[in-house]
Amino acid sequence: MSLGPRVIPIMEQLGVLNEILSKSKIMSDNYSWSEDLQLQNIYDYRVIKEENGVCRIYITYSAIRDPPKEEIHSNKRVLSYVETGGGVIVRTSNGTTHFGNILMGADGTHSGVRQSLYERLANENRLSRSDAQPLKFC
Repeated sequence: MSLGPRVIPIMEQLGVLNEILSKSKIMSDNYSWSEDLQLQNIYDYRVIKEENGVCRIYITYSAIRDPPKEEIHSNKRVLSYVETGGGVIVRTSNGTTHFGNILMGADGTHSGVRQSLYERLANENRLSRSDAQPLKFC
């Protein structure tokens, strides 16, 4: 797994970046090969570091500690969430409410997390024009 300049600051905010860095390697470049082993691309991650202050890091799954099972809720459809001073309150489709420090929506572009966030941003006049456009499909 690799983490890039958009994710690394989040890991820092979560207080886990130092642990991740202690178990990872900095990627300076990446080579992309075709099926017949012809070099396709070389990605130079040093440019990313110059532009963003951080580059890409690589970490193996075995180096990541398992979070406590009671802190992870999967297979729950999020209907809405509310940010509070101490965290976030989440309402799910099965009628349960959960309180936590972090809400990570990984259920795609039509997710309840995204829809709830966009609705709040639109009500606050903070939703960008491009995000207010309907999603385009290929």
